[in-house]
Amino acid sequence: MPRKTDTREFKLQALKMPADQGLSVAEVARRLGVAEGCLRAWRKAAEEHGDAAFPGHGNPSPAEDELRRLRAEVARLKAERDRLKKAAAYFANPPTRRSGSSPRAAATARSRGPAMPWTCPRPGTTPGRPAPRPRARNGGPSWWRRPR
Repeated sequence: MPRKTDTREFKLQALKMPADQGLSVAEVARRLGVAEGCLRAWRKAAEEHGDAAFPGHGNPSPAEDELRRLRAEVARLKAERDRLKKAAAYFANPPTRRSGSSPRAAATARSRGPAMPWTCPRPGTTPGRPAPRPRARNGGPSWWRRPR
């Protein structure tokens, strides 16, 4: 169920009801179907912010707008800093053709053993993968074969 959002006008009318009609906050909350704590929070926000209270989603306060703009700028500057770090590291020690692309690539190449030839030793096999195991006539492993 989506969250209920009340308009600015509804909140201001709800805040005027106790003074205009002489009702308690609890009675106004029951009539409008909102929590008593919501009315008290709305009243506190109206007292603190005055006309700037309840800006809604489309009208952020100037402080929130400035905060959003500064956070976006910080994210952009961090990305730029990271790109410059990578570029400085690259130009400080560029890779050479003889040594390979990186020390990590050289280490993984050493751990794999000799390079595989491009031709497969048997038809139906792939370089770097073991040959398929022999199968019995019924599709199972070879040890399923019954002696005849």
